[in-house]
Amino acid sequence: MTEPLACRLTPSEVGGMEQRLAGYRELGRHGLLAVDREPRRAVLRFRRTPEIRRGVDTLVAAESRCCAFLGYAVEEQADAIVLALTAPPGGEPMLSALTEILAGTQAARAISSGEGSTYSSKRTHTPSRTVQA
Repeated sequence: MTEPLACRLTPSEVGGMEQRLAGYRELGRHGLLAVDREPRRAVLRFRRTPEIRRGVDTLVAAESRCCAFLGYAVEEQADAIVLALTAPPGGEPMLSALTEILAGTQAARAISSGEGSTYSSKRTHTPSRTVQA
């Protein structure tokens, strides 16, 4: 059975969403090294520190409950912590939103306010620039 493409947060959990998103922005600001983005997949590379690893693990635990339809895989490499996110058909907007929030893009601020997403093709992001591939 496939997961429905819907948020599974309870009304009481939704109230803490802005705080959770702020934590994701902070994680991205302090740890994100690069993003490789395709329409239904994102690979995010983070600095390899215990604090960043805890943040990535916390994100995966929370988002797995909220958006169980996304796939989450964490791998620790010699030079980075790698978070791979995958979306089923129809799950692309949530994948884009989560990626953009972590990347701290202007679009992420629109996502958190409910205005929509702008990712649609493969992109590579570094904290100083975004390059269309």
